[in-house]
Amino acid sequence: MKSKSHNSYPCLPKNKKRNILFTKSKENIPEYKIEINKLLLFSEGKGLSGNYVYYFFWVVILFFLTLTIPAILFPTHYTISKYFISAMGNYSKNPLGAFIFNSGIIFIGFLQIPIYMFLYQELKVKSKKLAKISCTLSIISAIGYIIVGNFPENIHIPHLIGAFLVFVGFFLAANIDLFIIINIKEWHDKFKTQASLLELVYFIIYTVGILYIFSTVLNLFFQDNVLHSYTIFSPSLWEWMYNLALILWLISIFGYMNGKFIIDKIKASNLFRAFHLSARSLSKHY
Repeated sequence: MKSKSHNSYPCLPKNKKRNILFTKSKENIPEYKIEINKLLLFSEGKGLSGNYVYYFFWVVILFFLTLTIPAILFPTHYTISKYFISAMGNYSKNPLGAFIFNSGIIFIGFLQIPIYMFLYQELKVKSKKLAKISCTLSIISAIGYIIVGNFPENIHIPHLIGAFLVFVGFFLAANIDLFIIINIKEWHDKFKTQASLLELVYFIIYTVGILYIFSTVLNLFFQDNVLHSYTIFSPSLWEWMYNLALILWLISIFGYMNGKFIIDKIKASNLFRAFHLSARSLSKHY
């Protein structure tokens, strides 16, 4: 059987199989060309699935550091019921932490793209058209992150456009992703528990999204952000909740796709062995 050509990857000679990128080749191909093409494949979602698990883990860590450090550096006491997320990127409100927040948000925007490309490669087996629409919406939301990072909240119009792309693009993509997954019968039958948890997370997103919209619209009828004094009606609180719910969705769907790899790695870790041995010794003792 003839191997597929890689004309789209000019660094590699023609008629070389993709696995040449992941195994040692007998051909005299420069190492840097192999590494460049590994990165190209990774950015298109065609790398080794295990690599995306590690990559996703560090992106999530970066995301939480981007939210935590600027909040700590906030001059006054930062509370989610009083301040919107974007307040951390406002240089007049947060002179020390704004640069960290804005830079982190921009980086996260770019770093999300390979994750969405990987999800596209996984979901297109059922519906290439829907997976492509979902991937496009997800990348639009990633572009929204980049816009938000470049235009702080005091630059109103571009900032609001970026925030709109983040929240709406991500939400619509989540709807399509869930629709694809529940219609892949072999996945749904094999991973019923995981699928049920995924549906639960989606329900949380949907509920929090409605409350976020309700509190935002309600806030339009009051002067000077008076609703921030009433925690349960605070639009900034529900913005935080909605943002965290979307991240929870991404963690859930990524875990759903790579559950076996993650579980195998946990079982192989010394921590799991220590916990398992401790549990056995306790059961024997009692």
